[in-house]
Formats: sequence, structure tokens, C-alpha cells
Amino acid sequence: SGHQLFSGKSLNHKDAFNMETNAVVYSMLADSVDRDIQDYVQDTTDALPRSWVSPAKGKFVRFNGFDYANATDVSLENSYSSGAKLDIIDNIQLNDIIITKLGSVANNKYIAIKITGITDAPGKESDSYLFSIKK
Repeated sequence: SGHQLFSGKSLNHKDAFNMETNAVVYSMLADSVDRDIQDYVQDTTDALPRSWVSPAKGKFVRFNGFDYANATDVSLENSYSSGAKLDIIDNIQLNDIIITKLGSVANNKYIAIKITGITDAPGKESDSYLFSIKK
């Protein structure tokens, strides 16, 4: 299933994602525990930030060698455990695979995110990431 997350610099679009409900949300309206992923804005240019942070206190592991097509609970957990856990994942590129652990729930829930599209057009309103998830 595909999801679209907009740039944190866009004013009218949803720039955060709740992994539990699979809902894209507005960062300024959603509680931090409901923002497992949020686009991380660090400058005032129109460029897509290509960085994510987790206000819900999740961590990110970039694992581009991960077997996304055949992901299992065990392979997700093992790959997450073996990787460098980052508070901020930056330089997000097409086809990146990012494994995260939900920060907002008590049970250990691991999720693989595959970046399937990146739009960084002139201006900022339509800049976004397309991604699919496995959990």
C-alpha cells in the first residue's frame, strides 16, 4: 500500500505519519506520540528536506540490503537490531529501505519503509515522498 508524506515546508499538506493507524497527519495538529515519522525541516529553502525525525521517539535504521519483498517479523527485528539506530534519517533517496521501531507503543513493533517516489519540484507545495510499508 502506498502512502504520501508531504514536505514539512508545505503549508497545506500533511507532513507526518502515524505507523499504528497508517494515517498521514498534520504535524502541528497531531500529538507527538502519533507522529512516528515527520519531515524534518532545517532551512528556509524550497528544497525537500529529505530528512525524517520521530517525535514519538522512534529510531531509524537505513538498510538498503534488506529483503523487503520477503520481510518477516524476525527479519525486521534482526535487521533493526544489527543496524545503527538514528534519531534523524537524512539524505533520503528513491528505493531507500528504512527500518523503524515504533516509539509510541509498548509492544515491539518493527516496520520496513521503502521509498517508492520522491517529488522535489520548483516551489515547495507539491514536494513529497511516496513510500510503502511492511509490518
